[in-house]
Amino acid sequence: MKKVSLILIILISLMMICCDPAIGYKYYVKNNSDKVIQIEYHRYYMDSLIAISPKSEVIIADFPAKGSNPHDEGQNFLNQFNQIYYAPNDSFSITKNILTRKNWKYDRDIRYFGIIRTGTNKYYLEIDNKDIKINER
Repeated sequence: MKKVSLILIILISLMMICCDPAIGYKYYVKNNSDKVIQIEYHRYYMDSLIAISPKSEVIIADFPAKGSNPHDEGQNFLNQFNQIYYAPNDSFSITKNILTRKNWKYDRDIRYFGIIRTGTNKYYLEIDNKDIKINER
């Protein structure tokens, strides 16, 4: 019986060591404005341009990462991107700074991997008509 228990403990320990816990980062943009907004980002080998229709919400990025204990990253909340910005538009500009942490709301989805907290960090940016400045021609 002791031998079976020891083998079971070793197997469970091996499984825990072999599997890295993971957290995730999801970035949402809710476009409450009357304009189509485009956001562009660069991440290592990947470039993306996302168009967000008026009155819609889109997950602009969903990245997994090794680690545990999902928490608000504070001023480093965009650490998953090399660059992120509003794509240039001739007819209007967006005045809300996409890089400023206070413009994003934070939430998290906690799960457990054994006793280790894992889950997803979620960041939400809302753009309203008051954040849109029409360019003079």
